[in-house]
Amino acid sequence: MLRPEEHLLKNQEFDREGYLFLIERNKIIGTTAATKHYCQYRKDINLLRMITFTQTSTKQLTPYDVFVRHCVVHPADEKLDKRFMFDLHIIEKGGSSDKMSIFTFQATNEEDFEGWISITGGQINVSKPELSLKTEMQNELDDSGIDFVKKCIQVIERRGLDEQGLYRIVGMQSKVNSLVAGHFDVHKTLAQRLETPVEEDMELKTICSALKLFLRTLKEPVFTFKLHNRFIEAAMIDDKAERIRTLHSLIKELPKQNYDLLYILMTHLYKVSQHNEKNLMTPVNLGVCFGPSILRPEFETVSSIYDIKFRNAIVELIIIHYEKMFKTKLEQQDIDEMVGSSEQDQSSGVNLTNSLSSLVVIIYFKYGNKTQK
Repeated sequence: MLRPEEHLLKNQEFDREGYLFLIERNKIIGTTAATKHYCQYRKDINLLRMITFTQTSTKQLTPYDVFVRHCVVHPADEKLDKRFMFDLHIIEKGGSSDKMSIFTFQATNEEDFEGWISITGGQINVSKPELSLKTEMQNELDDSGIDFVKKCIQVIERRGLDEQGLYRIVGMQSKVNSLVAGHFDVHKTLAQRLETPVEEDMELKTICSALKLFLRTLKEPVFTFKLHNRFIEAAMIDDKAERIRTLHSLIKELPKQNYDLLYILMTHLYKVSQHNEKNLMTPVNLGVCFGPSILRPEFETVSSIYDIKFRNAIVELIIIHYEKMFKTKLEQQDIDEMVGSSEQDQSSGVNLTNSLSSLVVIIYFKYGNKTQK
C-alpha cells in the first residue's frame, strides 16, 4: 500500500507538509466527522495541496488543490477533542468561477499546530485557559498516597459494594477536592498524612470520586509514562496468549510502589465487579472509569484519544484475571484458562480484537504496521 505522501508530486518546493484532520460537520443530522489528509503548503502562492488517506487503495490518488486566503485560530480549549483546531479560509478554483469556503483542520499535537498556524499566517492567542484541577493538584505516589487509596477502599468495601453506579456517579466537586487536598496538605508531615482519616459517614460518591481524582492527578500515572507505549502495543497483539503473556511481563516491570498500588486497586475492582448485578459495574464499566486515569500518555495529543479503548481494555483484562496477572510466574495452564475464559464469555471478557479492528487506520499511522506478522 502506498502512503499518501507517495502519491504527491515532488516537483514543487513546499514550505510545510504533514498530516491534518479535516473536520466536516453535517448540519442536517448534527454529526461531525474527521478525515485524515496528507497536506502540503507552498507559502509564496498560498497553495494547499491535500490527499485523503485511505487504508486500502493502491491506485494513484489525485491531490486536491486550494488557495488559502487567511487562517483563523479556534479559541484555546482544554477538551482533548477540541484542541489544536484552526480554520483556513480558502478559494476553490472552478471551471468558470471560484468558490469561497472555510475548511476546519485539527493538528495532532501542539508543535504541529503552531507550525501550520505560523506558515498560513494565523496568530495564536497567547492567553491560556484557566488551570484545570489536574495542573493545580499533582500528587506523588508515596506511602501516604497508597495509604489514602487503602482508606478509601476500606470504607467503600464496608459500606458500598452494592451501591448502584459505584465509581460512575460523581460526587460534589468541592467536597471531593476538600477530601483530597485535606489528606495531601503540603504542610502536613508524612506521619500526619498517615493519621488523616477518611470519614465513615462521608458520601460514597465523594470517596469514590476522590480516589479517582488522586489517581488522575498523580505526576506519574500508575502504569508509568515509560511503559505506556509498550502497554498499548501489547494490547494490539492479535494472538490472545501472546497478548496476555506480554501484559503480564510488563506489569512485573512496574516500580514497586506502582506495582503495589495496581495490585491493591485491581483486587478491589475485582470485588466491585463481583457485585455487578446490584451495582451495575462490570469489568467493562470499571475499565472505562479507570483506564484513562491510570494508563495515560505523557503528552496528550489528538491521536492519543484513539488509544482510550485499549487503555480501558487493558484494565478490564487485569480486573477479570487479577489473581493470575499478578503471579510471579505465569504458567501455560494459566494462559490457556484466560484465553478460554474470554472465548467462552465475550460479554464479560476483553475483546481487544474488535477494538483493534475499529482503530486500524489510526494504529497504522501512529505506530506503523506493528500488528502484522
